[in-house]
Amino acid sequence: MKKLILIATLLIGGAFSANAWMYNTPCGIAVQTVPPDVFDNPEDREEFYAILDAKYCGGTIPDKPGGGGPPGPVDPAPPPAPPQN
Repeated sequence: MKKLILIATLLIGGAFSANAWMYNTPCGIAVQTVPPDVFDNPEDREEFYAILDAKYCGGTIPDKPGGGGPPGPVDPAPPPAPPQN
């Protein structure tokens, strides 16, 4: 029974860590994401990392060239609470 639990734990752990990579943002937060070799070209990779930087370090998500609309805040402020009587 102990072997079964150990094997199941190793299989589940292996499934979660497969193809995972840690990216360190400029503000010092480590983010688990895909490794750099999954991107077809360096521009896609840099755009993806810029989005991670904006999400985890604050700021705006960069606009994608050729469309996608203007960049906006990553986490907009919540609406104000209604007044209480």
